[in-house]
Amino acid sequence: MQRAPLLAACAALLTATPGGDDAGDLDAVLAQIEADFDDYCESGALIWSPLILAQLAEGHLRAGRPDRAQATLDRAFARIERSGERYWEAELHRLRGDALRAQDAPGDDVRRAYQQAADVALVQSARALLLRAHAAGFAHAPDAASRTRLMRTFDAFAEGHDTPDLTRVHSLLAKPERSTEP
Repeated sequence: MQRAPLLAACAALLTATPGGDDAGDLDAVLAQIEADFDDYCESGALIWSPLILAQLAEGHLRAGRPDRAQATLDRAFARIERSGERYWEAELHRLRGDALRAQDAPGDDVRRAYQQAADVALVQSARALLLRAHAAGFAHAPDAASRTRLMRTFDAFAEGHDTPDLTRVHSLLAKPERSTEP
């Protein structure tokens, strides 16, 4: 049987926590993914690079390192340009917005990243990624327009309301609207 260490490390990322035990230590898992991904790239492989780098960037965000997440996202966008593999591009833009937000970047920069994520998802007809982009935009700036966009996207799903993304969006939308009145 052939081993797939990169995929095993990516799977471990799903349950790893900051400061966890040896098997679930987020820092150790991230270091393993980075090493395995470098080996993977040295083999000349390009497929799945955006997905793997997105997981890595998300892990860096969970670990409280938005600067490392940004660097990983830069690498992912460069891989997209080389390979043309754009299926995960919307998610990379959403994660860029999350990283900018974690770095207290100007609100317009964060909003633009989330809007780019939504634009790419729309072009690709990627409804799940559109939902994530609109949810992130609403969490960042919960105004009436972003609520309406999120509600319309959410309402387009006829099934799967027990999935993590749709459950999260349902919770976001269940919160009362914030008043913009003084």
